[in-house]
Amino acid sequence: MRDIYENRYGRNLLVPLKRLAEQGALELITTTATHAFLPYCATEEMVRAQIAVGLREFARHMGFCPQGLWLPECAYRPGLGRVLRAFGLRYTFVDAHALRCAVPTPPHDVYAPVETPEGVAVFARDPKASAQVWSRFTGYPGDPDYREYHRDIGYERPQAYLDRYLEPAGVRAPTGIKYWRVTGRSETKEPYVPERANARRGRMPPISGTRAAPS
Repeated sequence: MRDIYENRYGRNLLVPLKRLAEQGALELITTTATHAFLPYCATEEMVRAQIAVGLREFARHMGFCPQGLWLPECAYRPGLGRVLRAFGLRYTFVDAHALRCAVPTPPHDVYAPVETPEGVAVFARDPKASAQVWSRFTGYPGDPDYREYHRDIGYERPQAYLDRYLEPAGVRAPTGIKYWRVTGRSETKEPYVPERANARRGRMPPISGTRAAPS
């Protein structure tokens, strides 16, 4: 893995993603500059700046502009479609309730996109699939053998040890290095064991009740 990272991709993991996009095997999109919750932005200028910087940085790294944008937290409000369309964006994503509470009610629930008055296609997250991969109560992240997402050595190891690796020194930050598994509901966690997680993976039930979008 280190050889691939350093020699094949020159320590730039955007290289293989761009290659797949150029081959037509993957469609890449972007999001806003700082993951801002757009409905709470005080002015439209703030919304436009968030989108403009996100698109600019994507184009700087990839060499082209995306057709879609992931709304931070899938948060939508009336009028955003006009702003997205002004930037040439064709589609975006919202949470399931955005379509289920829409007027008029979409005929296919959340399993087909709807179009805003400005012509931007809006796709909803599948709530069943979202719960399976996100919920700590009903999905994979709640399994006792799943790696504990919130426990990170950046907040666990002694400060003197971390100061050798973190900048600026004295400021704790997440490192991505996580030694623990979910274990249970208490704060006492046991070490993560990849072999147990791999064995558990083969026994997880399939996602049920999902439907393909109508053609």
